[in-house]
Amino acid sequence: MQRRRVDITLRYTPTDLEVEVTDDGTGTDERHGARRGLAGIGERGAVFGGEYAVGPHVTGGLVAACPTAAGPMTRVVIADDQAVVRGGLRLILEAHHIEVVTEAPDGHAAVQAARELEPDVVVMDIRMPVLDGIEATRQRLSEPTRTKVLVLTTYGIDEYVY
Repeated sequence: MQRRRVDITLRYTPTDLEVEVTDDGTGTDERHGARRGLAGIGERGAVFGGEYAVGPHVTGGLVAACPTAAGPMTRVVIADDQAVVRGGLRLILEAHHIEVVTEAPDGHAAVQAARELEPDVVVMDIRMPVLDGIEATRQRLSEPTRTKVLVLTTYGIDEYVY
């Protein structure tokens, strides 16, 4: 049966986006198999963690629900004395859906930011003014925290690594 009417309903909540597509036809396409187009839409939603069901619906069609957020983002503090490096790291992290909560230009500021913001990770440069990354890491990890520290350096000095 030829479809003459298609209704699309979107329902948005802070946690889900629901898409309902209904039509007045049979919902089949003899050339390509039953409900191929609607199933394809639902399958795309499933890629993002959504669920979908394709008919039999009272009016024929599809209902797909997709989470609007994949869960909490990883929260990061970037500590490096060079603004260009901090900016570059921010761009890379944010492009991968990682939230940069703040940047710190020295080890002391990094320790303070980590205490106040409790990020998941501090990306810590080793050589910084005021307080170097090694001592800043020691200070932060000497306190109860769930924050992890990822040490970053361009120096090939074994002593820094150890």
